[in-house]
Amino acid sequence: ADTLLTCVRESDTVSRLSGDEFGVILPGIEDFNDALKVTELILAKLDSSHTIDKFSMYTSASIGIAVFPEDGLDANSLLRKADQAMYEVKRAGRNGWQFYTREMQKNPSIDTPY
Repeated sequence: ADTLLTCVRESDTVSRLSGDEFGVILPGIEDFNDALKVTELILAKLDSSHTIDKFSMYTSASIGIAVFPEDGLDANSLLRKADQAMYEVKRAGRNGWQFYTREMQKNPSIDTPY
């Protein structure tokens, strides 16, 4: 969570959703490129090693992106669609990002719990 907070503006929200899943809300972004800039920053910061109690730890992230209002008008719809996009990243090998697309609704990944 601390690493994610270094990647966002003070007006943004970072929240732990469960276990190792976090949500980031970026209100007032101008276009998809703004979301992508934050996404790339998160991936870059998480790609480096971290030392905890003398142990080196390596992390990665699978990031699903849903955009208001194109992908949903409420928090539940946006979270569900971002989750679907995240599962596409995991299915493709992890450590990357994916915007939600309507095709995901038609052909959800086997791994997706929806």
